[in-house]
Amino acid sequence: MKKIFCIVSVIIAVCLVANAAFAVPSVKRSNNTFTIEEAVNDDILAQIKAEIGKVDQAKLGFILKKIANDDLARLCAAYPNYD
Repeated sequence: MKKIFCIVSVIIAVCLVANAAFAVPSVKRSNNTFTIEEAVNDDILAQIKAEIGKVDQAKLGFILKKIANDDLARLCAAYPNYD
């Protein structure tokens, strides 16, 4: 019984690690807010650029999920005039 529990535990741990390793950066726009998950790369910035014309600039907002400090700096550099 302990052996089965150990095997199941290892399988679950491997799946959790693999899931985190395959996380794909994404961006979604809802009204005037962009939600960015995982990273800010060239594709994310291009998607924002393509959609930003549809946004009320006075109400522009970003929600960041699982973003590293370097990614935050990259987003701030791309949009320096927004607080």
